[in-house]
Amino acid sequence: MLFEKIELRDGEQIIKKVNANYHRGQNFGIISNDGEMKITNQRIIFKPFVITSFLSGEKTLEIPLENIIDVEKRKTLIVLENGMQIKLRSGIDYKFTLNKRDMVVNLIKEHSINKSLNKINEKIKEWKEEGYIVDELEQKVKSIEK
Repeated sequence: MLFEKIELRDGEQIIKKVNANYHRGQNFGIISNDGEMKITNQRIIFKPFVITSFLSGEKTLEIPLENIIDVEKRKTLIVLENGMQIKLRSGIDYKFTLNKRDMVVNLIKEHSINKSLNKINEKIKEWKEEGYIVDELEQKVKSIEK
């Protein structure tokens, strides 16, 4: 849909908005889509600008934070320090170029780690209620959170 509106989920808050380019293909491939990246406390949303969406057919891209295993800084055109690669548990990776890359990478890392730790803590609580002994695991997670 050309003019699709992004609805925030319950409890979701926008942390940062930045202009970005989403690249498809190898090594920041030739196909580049201009748009806006929103980083929320639950996901990353890349919405192509209307003209980009119209010309390329590119749709809104949503990446749940809990699916992210790594965010890397990358160079583009061999020398430019503006590339970022997001790697997912599924093996898929997404490449973007953007200004303020270092700040965006740090934000995504911080919020995706917190999201994963919350899921781990929920699972530990569930295991405790089922009678499993998880004290050592719980201590290791707490040391990571600090």
